[in-house]
Amino acid sequence: MKKQNEFKLCAVSSILALAAFSIAIFVTACGTDFSKQPGTGTETGTGTDTGTGADTEPETGTKEGFTGTWTPARTMPFDSDDTVYGIAYGASNGSGLFVAVGQNFVNYVKTGKIAWSANATDWTEANAGAFGGSVCRAVAYGTPSGSGLFVAVGDNGKIAWSADGKGWTAVSGSTFGGSKINAIAYGTPNGAGKFVAAGYEGKIAWSTDGKNWTAAAAVEGFNGVNDSINGIAFGGGRFVLAGSKNNNSMGKMAWSTDGVTWHPVQDNPCGQDPILAVAYGGSPGRFVITSESRKICYSPNGESWATVSKTPFGDGSQSCYIEAIAYGTAANGAGRFIAAGVYGKIGYSDDNAESWQALTGSSFSANLEKNIYGSDAVYAIAYAGTPQSAIKFVLGGYGKIECYR
Repeated sequence: MKKQNEFKLCAVSSILALAAFSIAIFVTACGTDFSKQPGTGTETGTGTDTGTGADTEPETGTKEGFTGTWTPARTMPFDSDDTVYGIAYGASNGSGLFVAVGQNFVNYVKTGKIAWSANATDWTEANAGAFGGSVCRAVAYGTPSGSGLFVAVGDNGKIAWSADGKGWTAVSGSTFGGSKINAIAYGTPNGAGKFVAAGYEGKIAWSTDGKNWTAAAAVEGFNGVNDSINGIAFGGGRFVLAGSKNNNSMGKMAWSTDGVTWHPVQDNPCGQDPILAVAYGGSPGRFVITSESRKICYSPNGESWATVSKTPFGDGSQSCYIEAIAYGTAANGAGRFIAAGVYGKIGYSDDNAESWQALTGSSFSANLEKNIYGSDAVYAIAYAGTPQSAIKFVLGGYGKIECYR
């Protein structure tokens, strides 16, 4: 399952040789060719298919309005043995605030940890007592009833909320029982704000205020004791969730226009490959999923999908889990997806997720050649959400947090 993969082994390919910045990538459609579909916005990337099938090349990603600058956190409550599993950005009391959640690891005992920061480089630990010692797995920010709220989820069915990211209150009656909650997202289906959380056993719940929760009906074929929902995203008026069935034996997805009634996705591009993360963004907007065996797929509606055939995350025996993905825009409006996973491998796309390059310069990637699984893994990516902000993306993982501009 996701978040329990830190010590699995897989081989990593040697660092790709330096070559020209941009090499186009084959994109194979699992149905409709969405790159040719009309949209509501302008496509930022060329999406050109050269037919070369060449591997992507490492880059700092300085084009399209991004400087390619990496800045590690200066003060960091998460120690080298701790793990950041989720990061969210929101406007708390009128000013931007980042919240990171994860796991504290001391003497082989795992407990929850929460930290907050106004600049993503100087972090202060918050009291995680609302989680009762349980590990925190994910966090989201929303504005139900017009008021900003952070909501975090974790193991043993724990949910807690905070108006300022610093003081946290436990939710009573999360509807998850003792099941692990892996994911949470906020959206505005039908114009009404709603949080949706999901996790093990395919359990799903929704809330209009982040404090009172109602269980949603299970997704058909995705409600077994060994099923796991690993990610949720909202966009284009609907939620899409993704995960795995039968102890990671196959990927599974579902979509909903209200967060209450869910429909299984029939066009599953991952087959037996567990899906680890999902994000929404781009112009035209699309959902993008990442998987355990380095697959990246995209869809305009969460129902029909196309698969990227070449990514900077390796292939075959060199494949590595892609644990996190997020979308953001530079000050000039240029959009970018960033995805990352184990070994600190990071990739980006400036053409609406259709082609991908390796992104270099991060401290997460400093030990790629050592092939140590989990030691530099990235499990969370957040976008600052304000075009005027100097911070664009914040990555968190095993023992560290780093900003990318």
